[in-house]
Amino acid sequence: MEWLEDIVLEVCACHSAAVQLIEHGYFQCAPLHPTLAVSLDMLEFTTTLFLCIGPNERAWAETIVMCLKACGHGFATGDSFF
Repeated sequence: MEWLEDIVLEVCACHSAAVQLIEHGYFQCAPLHPTLAVSLDMLEFTTTLFLCIGPNERAWAETIVMCLKACGHGFATGDSFF
């Protein structure tokens, strides 16, 4: 899930950077003139992780399984991380 992608935006009064980034699947990291944005998929992943996290080692595995299922992926033998 690690990569950088350059996106060139043509910003004007009717097409703000925030709206264009959301349309591309990213959330801006600054309110004005953003130079960095984070994938909405990654934000969803971290939200799910914080919902599942606990004082055990299963949180990471459960989060991965949930996110993969939400994206339409799965394991042929069930929840293989457990």
